[in-house]
Amino acid sequence: SAVQTEAGMPVVYAIENGKLVQKPVTLGISGDDGSGGAVEIVKGLESGATIVRNNLGNLRSGSTVKMAAQTAPAVIR
Repeated sequence: SAVQTEAGMPVVYAIENGKLVQKPVTLGISGDDGSGGAVEIVKGLESGATIVRNNLGNLRSGSTVKMAAQTAPAVIR
């Protein structure tokens, strides 16, 4: 659910230094990981990246964000 399409290209939104940043990504294989749909990101994110996987609402790239209670993070390896 974190992968969006902007101008026909896959992107995710990451939080870097307290700001929302749009990151173009290269996708690999996709399928079901046992708990729903999953997709491999093979390029565009660093290990340990914090990404937004829910609706961004009115937030745009560059918006200042503050983490509230954190749920289980997506693991980027």
